[in-house]
Amino acid sequence: MKDTNENMNMKARAFPPSNAQFQRRGEDDFRAILDNAVVEIPKDDLVIIGGDLNAHVGKARDSYKRHNGGFGYGERNDEGEHVLKFAHAFDIALTNTYYRKKECKNSDDKTNYKKSKRIATKAVARAKAMAYDDMYEELHTKEGQNKIYRLAKQ
Repeated sequence: MKDTNENMNMKARAFPPSNAQFQRRGEDDFRAILDNAVVEIPKDDLVIIGGDLNAHVGKARDSYKRHNGGFGYGERNDEGEHVLKFAHAFDIALTNTYYRKKECKNSDDKTNYKKSKRIATKAVARAKAMAYDDMYEELHTKEGQNKIYRLAKQ
């Protein structure tokens, strides 16, 4: 990889909601937080957003050729449309759509996949726990309390 002078920093740890009861409001809140976080990043900095955004952008590239590589999963859904609009607004490429995924054809592949998925699930659970710990710790500060009041006013 070529060495560059680009800056890279982690702005936020966030997870889009997957619980159906809170999904609609939670998705809107998540999108607003993500938009605000990306807006604050200087234009010259490298932006990498990792994780599962609970969206299907599909294979159709149509007006998103710069952002969608054409190897997305399934058919585009509403969440996928939001992700593509976000990518377009901030000129971000959805790198996972730029390569063809292998299908598991034998039981060893499936076993390895399941093992990897368990490990990844545990890692996500630890990351969520850390994010909640950080959030609860922040709530005990004056700045954290002010955030609660700002959210309540919305």
